[in-house]
Amino acid sequence: IHRHRYRCKTWYVMHDQVTGRVHLFTPAAYLLIGKMNGERALDQIWKEAAVQLGEDAPSQDEVVRLLSRLHSADLIQSDEASETAELLERLTKHRWSRLSRNFKNPVAITVSLIDPDRALEAMMAFLRPFGARFFVALWLGLVLPAAVLLTLHWQEWTESLPERTLASENLLLLAMLFPVVKLLHELGHGLMIKAFGGTVHDAGVMLLVFVPVPYVDASASLSFKSKYRRALVGAAGMIVELALAAIAVYIWLFSELGLVKAMALDVILIAGFSTLVVNGNPLFRFDGYYILSDLLEIPNLGSRSINYWGWLLQRHLFDAQTQQPHSVSRSEAPWLLAYAPLSYVYRIFVFVSIALFVATEYLAVGVAIAIWSLIASFVIPIGRIVVFLFNSPTLKDRRGRAIAVSAAGFLTIAALIMLVPAPLATVSEGIIWLPEEAQVRVGTSGFISHLQVASDTRVEAGDPLFQLEEPHLAARLLVQQQRVAEVETRLRAEEVNDRVKAALVRQELEAERSELRRLSLRAARLVVRSPRGGTFVALRPDDAPGRYITEGTIIGFVVGDEPRTVRAVVRQDNIELVRNHLRGVRARIADRLQDDFEASIIREVPAAGDALPSKALGVAGGGRIATDPPDGES
Repeated sequence: IHRHRYRCKTWYVMHDQVTGRVHLFTPAAYLLIGKMNGERALDQIWKEAAVQLGEDAPSQDEVVRLLSRLHSADLIQSDEASETAELLERLTKHRWSRLSRNFKNPVAITVSLIDPDRALEAMMAFLRPFGARFFVALWLGLVLPAAVLLTLHWQEWTESLPERTLASENLLLLAMLFPVVKLLHELGHGLMIKAFGGTVHDAGVMLLVFVPVPYVDASASLSFKSKYRRALVGAAGMIVELALAAIAVYIWLFSELGLVKAMALDVILIAGFSTLVVNGNPLFRFDGYYILSDLLEIPNLGSRSINYWGWLLQRHLFDAQTQQPHSVSRSEAPWLLAYAPLSYVYRIFVFVSIALFVATEYLAVGVAIAIWSLIASFVIPIGRIVVFLFNSPTLKDRRGRAIAVSAAGFLTIAALIMLVPAPLATVSEGIIWLPEEAQVRVGTSGFISHLQVASDTRVEAGDPLFQLEEPHLAARLLVQQQRVAEVETRLRAEEVNDRVKAALVRQELEAERSELRRLSLRAARLVVRSPRGGTFVALRPDDAPGRYITEGTIIGFVVGDEPRTVRAVVRQDNIELVRNHLRGVRARIADRLQDDFEASIIREVPAAGDALPSKALGVAGGGRIATDPPDGES
C-alpha cells in the first residue's frame, strides 16, 4: 500500500503483486479498510468512521459499494470459507470481463502469455552499472543529429512515400518489422519499471488491427510515488522507438538502394508514426494517456471523466439528487469535461478511418470492422443507458423525467443526423486544357535569344513574342540566294544558245528557288508570333534566353477571354458521387488555393480509362497519381 498526493489530495494505492492489479482508494475508504481487522462488525466500523470523519463520513450505500468492490477484487478475507461454486463464478466473470474489453475495442485484442519479471531483472543486472546519465547522453547523441539530418532530407524521404509503403513487396517487410519494433518498445516499459524497483508479471500479444504486437503490463508503475517516474515509464517505449528511428535514419542515409535501405525506411515510418500519432496521443488509452494522467495528477482520467459526465447529466437534466462520485476540484473539472467527449469522437474517427482504409483493398474485412465499431461505439452504450434508465435506484423518483429527457435527446440527435444536410465533397486533380489555337509553338529549331514581350502581357494576333537564333541559317540563306542568281544567269544564256538545256536549267532553278523559299520561311519563323489575341503566358521565362528549342515545342500560351476548360481525373471510388449526386463544382488553381472559381461539368469522356490526360498529373510530374512504370508516365 502506497500513500500518494494528487493535486494536494491524499490517495492510497493498493498494489496486488500477485495479479498485478492496482486499486486507488480515498482516505475515507482507506480508514474503513484499516478498521477491517477481523475483530469489528461492519456496523461498528461504520459508526467509528462516522465519528472520526464527521460530515465526510461515507453513507451506508457507499460502504456497501466499497465492500462489493473489495470482494470482486479478491481483497477481502472472512472467517467463512468461500464456496467453490462462488470462486468458479468469479473466475468466469473475470474471463468474460477480459473478453468484453476485447469486444469493445475490436482493433486491440489482448492475449496474456508469460510472466517476464525474472528475465527483465536479469537484463537490469547487466544495464545498471552503466548508470542513467550514460543512457541519457547516448539517447541525445543518437536522436538530435538524426532529427536534423531527417529534416534536411525531408523531401527525399517523403517523395512517393505512400506508393512505396503500400507496395505489395513492402507490406510483407512491414509485417515482419512491426512486431520487432513493438517488442523493443514494450521492453523499454518493462526495463524502466524494473529500474525504479517495480515488478512486471504479465506480458503477451495484442492484436492491433489484427496485427500481432507484443505488450507488457505496466500497471505496477501506479505504485510509484513520483509522478515523473510514472510518466517516464509511460514514455519509455516511445524513447526506445525514437532511438530506433534515429539509428534507422543513419542506415537509410548511408546505405545503397536495396533491402537494407528499405528496412531502414520502414523502421523510421513505424517508429515515427506510432510515437507521434498513436502512443503519444492521450485520447487513446496508450502511453500518452497515462503520461497525461500522471502529469495532471488526475488518476483514472478516462473513467472519472465518464462518471463526472454521468453525474452532471443526472443532476442537471434528470434532477436526480445523486452524490458526486468523487470530489472534483475546480482545476480538475475542465479536464474531466473535455476528455470523455474528445476521446469518444477521436476513437470513432480512428475506427472509421481504419475501416475505410482496409475496405479499399479488402471490402469484407473493412465492412466487418465498421459493423463491429458501430456496435461497440453506439449499440452497446445505448443499451447500457436504457438499462440504467429503467433499473437504476438513483432515478426511482425521477425515472419518468429521465426517460423523457433521454428520448428527446436521442430524437434530436437522430433528427440532426438524418435531416440536417452535411457537407460532402470530392477533390480531383486536373489540368487547364487550352484550345489548339492558344498554344505558342516554335516553327523552327533554334536558340532563344530573348523574349520580345514579357509574360502576362496582353498581345494581339501576329505580335512578336520570342526571337530565336540559328547561327548557320543566315549563311545558308546567303549561299542559296547566290545559287539562285547563278542558275538564273545560266538560264538566260541557255535560252539563247540551246533550248533543250534551257528546259533542264529551268527545272534546276525551280528546285533552288524552292529551297530558298524554305530557308526564308525558317528565317521568318525565328520570330515566334502570337497565334491570336489574349494574354501571353511564357513557360519558364526566367531561363528562356540561350535555351535550345526543337521545332514544334510549346513554349507558351495565349489565353483568350473564353471560359477555361479543365480536364480532371476522377477516381473510380468517387465517380458515382460525381455522376449521381452532383450539386456544384468549384475549381482552384494550384498556386492560388485561396480563390474559388465557379465551374460546371461539360462532358464525361471517356467513361473509364487508364491513361492520364497530362504527365503533370502523375507523380513524376508533381501530381498525386501513381503511374505504372512500364507505361512510362502516361
